[in-house]
Amino acid sequence: MNTIVKQTIQFTKPEWNTLWKACNDFAQKEIVTTERMRNKRGQFNRQKMIYDTTVGKMGEWSVTWLFWKNNIDCSEPDMEIYEKHRKSFDADLTYDGVELHVKSQCEEASKRYGTSFVFQKGGQGRGHTDPIIRSGDGQAIFVVVRETTRSADVYGPITTDVLRKNLRDPKLDYLKKTKTCVYLEDFTIKEV
Repeated sequence: MNTIVKQTIQFTKPEWNTLWKACNDFAQKEIVTTERMRNKRGQFNRQKMIYDTTVGKMGEWSVTWLFWKNNIDCSEPDMEIYEKHRKSFDADLTYDGVELHVKSQCEEASKRYGTSFVFQKGGQGRGHTDPIIRSGDGQAIFVVVRETTRSADVYGPITTDVLRKNLRDPKLDYLKKTKTCVYLEDFTIKEV
């Protein structure tokens, strides 16, 4: 079993509120450019899509803040809204020259389904498969965003080779055709 490092970043109430608002503002604008693609993937709950995007951006900011706190040079999350033809599965962040793919989950989903991180693996047309699950270098890092405590648990990073070796089907049957997951239960956790 692979080992993964866990660190927690704690935000003050003003920090959390500022970041959450910025991430939610981003998600409100971003949905306009992604809703049709997500509908093709079987996603139709607009509020959930906005919430998931907010959590995703909050996860990216959590990693950035954690790295900065540990004096690691890390890029800021990209808060630009792209037209659909300019969207990509490029790495979310870079640190010390390493491309870093960030996957996030909210606290409630973690409790309901187990701590897991979802990758797109199928569908029709361009943009329906996350290339990291098949090829490429870099690393992946996982975040559980905890609204109740204004904190985030950050797991990793791990190499893309370790990521690919630990991919498996989602627990929900209707997702098995288009998604693949990494489950935290498949790792030994080392808290630092």
